[in-house]
Amino acid sequence: MSGIAGIIGKKNVKEKYEKKFLKMIKTLTHRGPDETWVFLKEKCLLGHTYLNTNNEEAFREYKNLVIIYDGVLYNSKTNTDTETILKLYARYKEKALQKLNGLFAFAIWDGKRLLLARDRVGAKPLFYTIKNKNLIFASELKAILAHPEIKPIITKHSLQELLALGPSRTPGCG
Repeated sequence: MSGIAGIIGKKNVKEKYEKKFLKMIKTLTHRGPDETWVFLKEKCLLGHTYLNTNNEEAFREYKNLVIIYDGVLYNSKTNTDTETILKLYARYKEKALQKLNGLFAFAIWDGKRLLLARDRVGAKPLFYTIKNKNLIFASELKAILAHPEIKPIITKHSLQELLALGPSRTPGCG
């Protein structure tokens, strides 16, 4: 188990949010106490906490691509899952997702765009929100709530969903 988090913005998020982002990453260390990795660029902050269970890379840079990853692929054709995903993305872009079989959540940054994805059944959690035109995402809600501009609120829709379904996850929201 590992943890991933990120903030993506159209303007300089590094200058404004770097310290806040590091606090977000710290909330995920129980998911990956062995190593923490951060990628800090003007419009992209990515972070990863890593639990080393099988010497698998959980972050990688390949050409102009960067990935943070939590999961396992059952059809990996290279030495590591991250290498497989990045090579597929470099060739097929978003259609690479159709070729992946496994349990995963990851983010790929190409310098301009972010691909944020998780497995089809949602075994690996991935939460996100948009605040002030910035995309904020993480493996756990508490990492997102560590961002000082995010305030937890109960909406009528979320309360209805909780009462009707119990503590479930709406597709695309966790």
